[in-house]
Amino acid sequence: MDNITALALEAVRLEDPNEARIRLEALIEQAPERLDLRHSLAVTLVRMGESPAARVVTKNAIAMAFEMQDQAAATLLSQLYMVDAEAALDLYLPHEAEQAYKNILKDDPLNPYALQAYAYLLFRWGRLKNGIDALQQYLDAKTDEADALEGNQQFLHCVRKFIADDVHPKELIEAHRGSYLEFFNHHANAMAEQGWQAEQPYIRGEEDGKPIYYVRDGDQPYATARVDLVDPKTGQPGRVGDQPMTVALKGYEVMVQAPVLFPYPGHSFLVLISSNAPWNNLAIHIRTMEGDWEEIDQLVGEWYQAGFHGQFGTQTNGFFHEIGRPMVIDDNSVTYYMDCGRAGVEAVDNLLHRLEIAHDRYGIDCVIIGEGFLP
Repeated sequence: MDNITALALEAVRLEDPNEARIRLEALIEQAPERLDLRHSLAVTLVRMGESPAARVVTKNAIAMAFEMQDQAAATLLSQLYMVDAEAALDLYLPHEAEQAYKNILKDDPLNPYALQAYAYLLFRWGRLKNGIDALQQYLDAKTDEADALEGNQQFLHCVRKFIADDVHPKELIEAHRGSYLEFFNHHANAMAEQGWQAEQPYIRGEEDGKPIYYVRDGDQPYATARVDLVDPKTGQPGRVGDQPMTVALKGYEVMVQAPVLFPYPGHSFLVLISSNAPWNNLAIHIRTMEGDWEEIDQLVGEWYQAGFHGQFGTQTNGFFHEIGRPMVIDDNSVTYYMDCGRAGVEAVDNLLHRLEIAHDRYGIDCVIIGEGFLP
């Protein structure tokens, strides 16, 4: 092992990814022709959440690999495409990730890593049949380790069983909401014995005897918020669960490993429900054919305010807690992440009903509830 390789290995093993980045960039200055260093840097950047920078590195390295046209470059090319695809997915660019996988499979059609990753992209993209076919192709190739093949076989069997059993996808939302509600109530009841209160709004002051709700700088005007738990004596807040609570539907536990989108029938536009739909961090993706995202944002804001004030709960509990800033995908597409608190699952159907009413005006094209990519 040469000295640069040893130093690169030492860098990627560091717990601090920023220090790893600095060291790898220094090594690339010493050996700019080393594609393995650029690959390691791209992986580190993805790990840091710096996907735009990672794609700059992978694109340059891929171009270099084609210029070199040697075996070492060809060996690293598929790995560079894999990192480029991962970064593209982080940036909500499924088409570019798909192209990266296809570039690998064009020269290596049985590459297990590309086949598997492509299948899971298709599942997450609402292309259910294509995902099943791709994962079956991966299994038939038998080019991966035995334990990986077994795990993916179980996953594919679970997806097929879910379809064959004709399970309504709304059950996925109900499972996520039910588990989170049970978890929330357990902690809320325990803290209530100490005087803590649940689901209290953040209030900035009063005007004419009415509360003025606090909205963070830069948030949409409707993005009022409630704290999960608060000690009224001190004002100390508490959060129930610090991570998105993804749960498995009973009988289909394996499917919790990755998002799969299933069609929710009965609507004038395509509605897809994800197997990954944590109630405390629920993703909502909306695309229109005619209206722009700002028009949809007004509708979502009205719906959120209805839930914030208890339309999907009772007078004392069952409120929306928080909604993030709209993440604009393009002129016609937008994504929201929200903490639905203890609001009822009927909130989802209420949103879809509001979109049905707006369909003639905006031409709603597709809605995803939960993690996924708009197809």
